[in-house]
Amino acid sequence: MTTQAIEMVKEVETPKADTVAKAGMAGTLGITLYTGFSRGHLAQLIHPWAGIALVGFAAWHTYLNMKDKDPA
Repeated sequence: MTTQAIEMVKEVETPKADTVAKAGMAGTLGITLYTGFSRGHLAQLIHPWAGIALVGFAAWHTYLNMKDKDPA
């Protein structure tokens, strides 16, 4: 990550960032599940983007939990 990107991430981090990340994971998981079983053109368009968002929220959640731990 570049220095500018790291600074942007630090600005977003609040005491409730972990809660937002968990809620984002739960919401996108629900959308991915629903669109996976739905039929229709709109569901086919939303499904991959919801999956990408789920991976993003999971990575953010992992980052938030790893920054408190020792890198050893």
